[in-house]
Amino acid sequence: MIIKQLFMEIFGNYQKKIIGIFQIVHEITEHMERYEEFAKYFCKKGFLVFGINVMDHEKLLYPSKIKGYFGNEGSWQSKVENVYQSYLLIKTLPYYLIGFSMESFIVRILMIKR
Repeated sequence: MIIKQLFMEIFGNYQKKIIGIFQIVHEITEHMERYEEFAKYFCKKGFLVFGINVMDHEKLLYPSKIKGYFGNEGSWQSKVENVYQSYLLIKTLPYYLIGFSMESFIVRILMIKR
């Protein structure tokens, strides 16, 4: 299953040439706005920084869903696929993928499979 909408936060200094990309896969209790200072630092260095609110992190998509529930069988694979789909949107420059906490497993699985 691939989610039809990705809620993506993109930070960039569009006055500079972009030299690379950081994608953040944050942990389940966080959201992309918490990484704004991190993003600003790397934007000053010429990087574009972005992240998605992965499936059940996004309150707008699943307002009644149990917090921290990863879903039925196959839900891990759909999270990995969502991160991969966002990578495909922006893959023309050097690319760095950072996963925090439990979501680091999503990053690891993606690296193994791709």
